[in-house]
Amino acid sequence: MLSPCMELQQVTQSQKSLGQNFLQDANIARKIVDSLKITENDSIIEIGPGQGALTKFILEAGPKSLTLVEKDRDLAPALEAEYPEASVELEDALKFDWAGLDPEKNWKIVGNLPYNVASKIMWDIAAQCNATCVFM
Repeated sequence: MLSPCMELQQVTQSQKSLGQNFLQDANIARKIVDSLKITENDSIIEIGPGQGALTKFILEAGPKSLTLVEKDRDLAPALEAEYPEASVELEDALKFDWAGLDPEKNWKIVGNLPYNVASKIMWDIAAQCNATCVFM
């Protein structure tokens, strides 16, 4: 049996139909997460965590909570196995209820967004919730 980490890395190759392009450079991933300036009071949402390149650095930063919004039905269970401390939502970020986020929480949203939907997702978030965001 493969370890959860191996499963996550091997679960899928990027799917063009989902606009996937997995981040591989750990130095870039760390810089992106560092730019969020995560504290223990922050609630983080990561859009499209893929194979978890940002996820591990987010968890190392020690946020109050981490929610992973993943559309890929193969990756979501592998993410749950690899990162049990995170909440994994099998959902399209274009359909996520951004307006439903608790305004009392300090939300920070990060993601390596697919080019074909990035603008729509960013506009939805900007229009519907108050959050600090870092997108690539």
